[in-house]
Amino acid sequence: MSERLFMGNDNGAFKLRVAKPGFDARNAAIENCLLHENMRPMSYLAQGYVTVAGGGSASVALGMAFSFPPVVILRCASNRMHGCEAELNLSTGILTVTSYLGYTDTFKYVVFIA
Repeated sequence: MSERLFMGNDNGAFKLRVAKPGFDARNAAIENCLLHENMRPMSYLAQGYVTVAGGGSASVALGMAFSFPPVVILRCASNRMHGCEAELNLSTGILTVTSYLGYTDTFKYVVFIA
């Protein structure tokens, strides 16, 4: 199992990395990182709430198209560990949140662009 998060000193170089699935963050190439220490600062774009029925999905329009995927952070309002995912259609700007568990929950989403 790979360690997808690394923050610290790596042989004299400070690193803050979140790697893609299957990659070890400390040694991953930049193109295999979701976040890394050389990224431009991120800017806040949008936030909101979406309620998802158990085993279903719900969508929200962000009001713009994207040429590069933004960073989307989800938080479950009930603070439970959750089987969920967010998918963003870059050309339409529609964010779809899907829940794989059997109960309805509300999710807060925050979107940042780099």
